[in-house]
Amino acid sequence: MEYESNMDIDPLVEGMVEVKLSKETKMCIREPWSKALIVKVFGRTVGFNYLTFKINALWKPAARMDCVNLGKGFLLIRFSSSEDYDKFLRGGPWFVGEHFLAIRPWEPYFKASEDKLSLVVVWVKLPKLPIEFYDREVLKKIGEAIGPVLRIDSYTASKSRGSYARLCIQIDLEKPLTKWNSWQGWAMRYRGKVIQVPDEVIAQIRAAPMDTIGWVEEGLRGAWKTMFPLTQESRKMGYLDPDHPAWGITPNPWWKFLTDIPLISWEKAERLNGQ
Repeated sequence: MEYESNMDIDPLVEGMVEVKLSKETKMCIREPWSKALIVKVFGRTVGFNYLTFKINALWKPAARMDCVNLGKGFLLIRFSSSEDYDKFLRGGPWFVGEHFLAIRPWEPYFKASEDKLSLVVVWVKLPKLPIEFYDREVLKKIGEAIGPVLRIDSYTASKSRGSYARLCIQIDLEKPLTKWNSWQGWAMRYRGKVIQVPDEVIAQIRAAPMDTIGWVEEGLRGAWKTMFPLTQESRKMGYLDPDHPAWGITPNPWWKFLTDIPLISWEKAERLNGQ
């Protein structure tokens, strides 16, 4: 399994013995914990009995919920109902008092004494994501730019809500958070400035691609052809590295299949961009 391939095993020393378990045995002993969550109150030490009481009051499970004290403030919660498991993993964020309740699915080889609570599960909201990106594989690719994707919100997966997409993602608190937005539009570098291409300009070209009138200024033609996704980085630098994840989630460059001759004048585009 994946867990075995990632484990760093100390070499045996005198007095130690090695015990090998078959794949079937490992699957058998892990199955009872497949619907279990590891939880811990972030930033505060909470006793086992108090935390168990607060979680039961907070979640109000419909079926039996067993709590195991793992030590170091970690609680393992095993659910007899898949509906409860999904509801509490997908819900939230959860708080005990004013403190965040960190939640993540149980995983083999977890040791509370060695874990620093660096991995937590969060729901990430992607507002104004174009509807064509509401494809399961595309959404997974978008989410994996942040961390492993555990769930895709049912309304997102069914495309029944298009105002924002919602992904359940595991993030590592010890790593810097991703600093780019999902999509801010397109931009070009012209006359030493980063200029955002207004949606109105793209809409006009899309509406009547054959009725364009052209600019003949060479520098501007070059700027059109080297446009890039607008992010915090590209806004400052005037370009975007081809390996940046924004390239993978930005709608197809419209000038590649329509025209590289703008529809309106540069002055009008500047006025629109200034609004």
